Amino acid sequence: MAVARGSCLYCGAPLDSEQVAVATAAVQSLAAPAAAPPPERHIVLLDVRAASREALSAALGLPAFDAEQRLRRGGYQLHRIAEPGPAGQEAERLRGGGLTALVVPEADARVAADPHLALGGDWDEGTLTLRTGEGARGVAGRDLLLMVRGPIARALEEPPQEQFRRVRLAGPGEGHRIHLHLRDEPRPFELDPDDFEMGAAAHAGAALATLLGWLRELARAVPVDDGFRHFTPALGPAQPPLAGAAGAAQALSPARAGKGARPALFDNVAQFRFYSGWRAAVERRGAC
Repeated sequence: MAVARGSCLYCGAPLDSEQVAVATAAVQSLAAPAAAPPPERHIVLLDVRAASREALSAALGLPAFDAEQRLRRGGYQLHRIAEPGPAGQEAERLRGGGLTALVVPEADARVAADPHLALGGDWDEGTLTLRTGEGARGVAGRDLLLMVRGPIARALEEPPQEQFRRVRLAGPGEGHRIHLHLRDEPRPFELDPDDFEMGAAAHAGAALATLLGWLRELARAVPVDDGFRHFTPALGPAQPPLAGAAGAAQALSPARAGKGARPALFDNVAQFRFYSGWRAAVERRGAC
């Protein structure tokens, strides 16, 4: 089951209960079994870039301090997921309170739950050629609509009660994901910098810096969204590794049973994909 933390992953401060509930609902909706199609729902989003603290506080019932924190975070913020009728009514209520509210179909965001997984790539005169399991795709700046990037939280399954005496000295490290949303392709291309095989154009010993440099050049004329870092991590079963070098090493690691079994791994990749999906839906709406 996907779960959201009740406190900040980094500083331990308590988090708003509504934000935790929305994050958990979003990830659980993505993890729904394919045999049971989800009901049609819409996502209500707030664009707080031009909002006032007073309007935000009144419309959302927030203390002035919390409204100010929302304004500091800025950008587009997920407010609610509901059936089309209630979602439209809530958006109208927010607009009546002086806020900018948008409504996008949840189905548009779900497209990002099945991205093209980029296993590697190379850079050649302004074009990033990505290698995927479906073939190669060249991406130039003119092809790009939006780039979304964010940190990935990871956690191991808690040991059984009788194993609490065993001290875990280290847990899984934090990861990162990058989505490239193209103008002519609804499914994004997903990059995991830790499992991305660089081509001949990469500088030895500086693969990550080289990749980020390529992406900065590629996205210099389009929006780059890193707002996912503000979200409460909602953890679910970890996504399977890619077929790159790191993924192959993990796949070849022998499985163990009994007391020596590896604990289950959880991450918030599904949550990142949902965020990236609705953020791209907003961008496509503006580009039409």
